[in-house]
Amino acid sequence: MPYEAALARASSTFDPVGAEEFAAHAKALQPRSLAARLHQLSLAAFAGEYDRVIRDYERIIDLRAIDRGVLADALIGVFRSSGDWGPLMDYVKTEPATGNQLLSRLMDQPVPVDQLESLIALYPDYQGRYLQRLIRDGRVEDAYTAWRLFADLPDASFRSLPFNSTIKIYFV
Repeated sequence: MPYEAALARASSTFDPVGAEEFAAHAKALQPRSLAARLHQLSLAAFAGEYDRVIRDYERIIDLRAIDRGVLADALIGVFRSSGDWGPLMDYVKTEPATGNQLLSRLMDQPVPVDQLESLIALYPDYQGRYLQRLIRDGRVEDAYTAWRLFADLPDASFRSLPFNSTIKIYFV
């Protein structure tokens, strides 16, 4: 499509006005234009319009024109750069189709574990990774408390289980 080629040229020559104009034309002629939608997502990310970033992300996912893993990494990169994980956490709490994929990647990001904690009830398959994350972050007591909550055993069962938070555990 000629507008997509012009969009690429305008982007490479740092012509934001032209790029936006060509993206609008490309999208008007072809609403599924991946180039136009990716351009809009990057503009929203640059402007800090995180609700729009997530909406654009969902539209691109619906197009099925790009690998979901690559797009998930790009979305997470937007929030890593901003340092504001809140909008992404709120989005994952809505349990979108890509929620598992996003949470899997978020476990290895510098997201505060307190923010991850709220997602574990929605995605119980990640309890083990959450416990590993707590231990890796040196929060052994918190990991033990979370494990007790996840295990859902009667309190009497825990009195007989030994626990020593000073033992160093290493995961490979």
